[in-house]
Amino acid sequence: MQTMPNAQPTPQQAPPIVRCWCCQTAVLDRLGVRGQLPAPGLRETCLECAQRIAAWVEAENSIPGPPTKFSAELVEKLLVAKRNGNHSNVAARWAGIDRTTLRRWMLDGEHQDEFPFRQLNLAVDSTDAGVEIDLVALVRSAARHDPELALKFLRQRHPDRWGVSRTEVTGAEGTPLFSKVVVLPPEDDAGDPNGGAG
Repeated sequence: MQTMPNAQPTPQQAPPIVRCWCCQTAVLDRLGVRGQLPAPGLRETCLECAQRIAAWVEAENSIPGPPTKFSAELVEKLLVAKRNGNHSNVAARWAGIDRTTLRRWMLDGEHQDEFPFRQLNLAVDSTDAGVEIDLVALVRSAARHDPELALKFLRQRHPDRWGVSRTEVTGAEGTPLFSKVVVLPPEDDAGDPNGGAG
């Protein structure tokens, strides 16, 4: 009778550190990661930033005109949608604002250093980058087992070297006479000053 080898316990991964979307300090979460306390009812906004945003909203709403819809709750909802790969227009609708409002806030954050729009802009850009990195890793992993997927990935990433060229010849009235598709081979890197890196 054979005995089973001693099973080695798998090391548990450390819980991810939740960071405040606004100031990037670690936020204490349910798993006990050390950091600042989150604002009540929020998961990714530290108490200090939530209070700062609330004060900013109050000051904005004291100015005559329509009240601002900006809030820490809205930003967290927006970032959840973005983290799941949604387009900004869909994320804005789900968070309860018009896409033009989000676009204006993002432009304000891109061109000005004004609180809280700069922080929103950085948080959305960082979230989008994280989603893309995860998806590229997923595609690359799948491409190891699927050469066609690998070729599609190369065609999208480097269309000048791996792209498809389509030529169509039309007649006098614009009707197509014939169509020709040419798959471009990879170029020789000898003439490339970057050595093919891109």
